[in-house]
Amino acid sequence: MEQHSIYFLSYAGMATLGGIISAWAMYGRQKNEGIAINFNVLKAIFGFAFAMWLGVAYSNLAYNVTPTNAAIVAFFMGTAFSIFMVWQIKMVIQKLNADAKTIKELSTSCSLTELWNRRVFQERLSLEFARSKRHKHPLSVLLLDVECLGEVNSKYGYVIGDKVLLNLAKLLVNSTRNVDMVCRYGSNLITIVLPDTQLNAAETFASRLKEKIAANPFEVTDAEPLFITVSIGVSGFSENIETDGIMMDVAHDALRAARKIGRNQVVALAREGAAVEHDQAQSERLTPALAVAS
Repeated sequence: MEQHSIYFLSYAGMATLGGIISAWAMYGRQKNEGIAINFNVLKAIFGFAFAMWLGVAYSNLAYNVTPTNAAIVAFFMGTAFSIFMVWQIKMVIQKLNADAKTIKELSTSCSLTELWNRRVFQERLSLEFARSKRHKHPLSVLLLDVECLGEVNSKYGYVIGDKVLLNLAKLLVNSTRNVDMVCRYGSNLITIVLPDTQLNAAETFASRLKEKIAANPFEVTDAEPLFITVSIGVSGFSENIETDGIMMDVAHDALRAARKIGRNQVVALAREGAAVEHDQAQSERLTPALAVAS
């Protein structure tokens, strides 16, 4: 073996052995401690080892230069470099796709509750409102206030409060139809968009929903399960409401009216400052097949 190649061989052997040991150690830490494997470090080590192995081959050929040897070296180096670049480009593309997916999820959903966020809610409400206005279809919105969330946070801590919100979000999603949209609107506010739902039907649904929430034990501590209540403001599309922004203003007015009555209340308004005349029989007839247990 040519003398220069011996140097490359020693470096290549040490780098390869070091990479194997490092990979094994990282795998052990991931298995025992949950620490992720640092692939960037492994790529650097094995990349260096790969370069040294190329040096072994190159030095054996380069110091005995003939046209044939030069062609072999050029072909081998070009092939190796092409494979390495394709691998790196593939890794970069996969990383960019994963980052794009993560960014999209973060920009459209609440990381805590996994509900749609306020921006998505406003876009969906605007689309549904335009659809209702064009085709004269009913549309309703529920604005829920998680009333005792501050008390839970003060007494049990924010971790327990977050668990309550997460469990409540799951309950709401399971209690609505696929066409409905449940969104995190604020720190203790949640909205539900109900397409093709009359205001009276939405009020009846909201009443059933608040009772279901009040009766649900939230098992988020080692002690007794927690019970929470919500008050709900309900608004619906009508000729008196010109924009989706006004529709949300009506929902806020309804929620404020519910809070004035007390906890665990529902108030529905057809327009700003006007209470809805609620016909229970008509509501039962108009209530869509929402998956809420009575």
